[in-house]
Amino acid sequence: MSHDTINDDGSDGDSGDDRKRYNIRLRHDGCWMVDVTESNPGAHIIEKAFYHGEESIKTDIVVFVDDNSDADIDETIEEISDHPDVHHLSILNRLGDRARLMIYYDDDHSVNSTIANSDIMPIEPVRAVNGVEHWSVLMVPSDVGSTLTQLEDECDAKIQSIRGFDSTEDIVFTDIIEQINDQLSPRQTESLLVAEENGYYNWPRHASANDIADELGISGPTCLEHLRKGEHKIVRTLIDALQKRHGRTK
Repeated sequence: MSHDTINDDGSDGDSGDDRKRYNIRLRHDGCWMVDVTESNPGAHIIEKAFYHGEESIKTDIVVFVDDNSDADIDETIEEISDHPDVHHLSILNRLGDRARLMIYYDDDHSVNSTIANSDIMPIEPVRAVNGVEHWSVLMVPSDVGSTLTQLEDECDAKIQSIRGFDSTEDIVFTDIIEQINDQLSPRQTESLLVAEENGYYNWPRHASANDIADELGISGPTCLEHLRKGEHKIVRTLIDALQKRHGRTK
């Protein structure tokens, strides 16, 4: 257990019981997220939400692989399915090297129950890469020492950073890219990515909408419709996030 920036009393040097945001690295033997990302460097697993059932945990995850890595999305999904703790996997959506899965898994090697029964409040999806889970959580500084001691029985943990928590900020449980990705249709996503790859968004443009349409094998008007609708969704999501960040929501 490493928490170099924490004082002997478990606090980070500040007085009072104000909550702070802690970014924590966790590694625990036998966990399917840790095992799969360790054996597939460049594969990422994002656990968007998990729900405890009577005998197992149901989770909604996104898995993807880095473009410049040797990881393969199909092999990664197959390894998740074959893990001893995973007993059901459904592919909800798939686009290239990115997939959204529903998984049922045993709680034997998970820290989710410990987290749920502690004073830790997760505020972002759990991310696993290269055999390490990354948690962003809220904790009261005076409770940090006892909470980490509780975790120590199950895993290795290291606090990476601590910062103040602004309760006026809007904390969302999916990052901005996940929000955009969930809103775009597959054809809109494909059109936007092909347009970017061909310099459509350069200034001056290196390709026209008709050039993009020819590559996609669709008509010019259809291509423009995909691009415009996709662009609108992206801009709207980003502006909404900016409005919330600056307290300008209606």
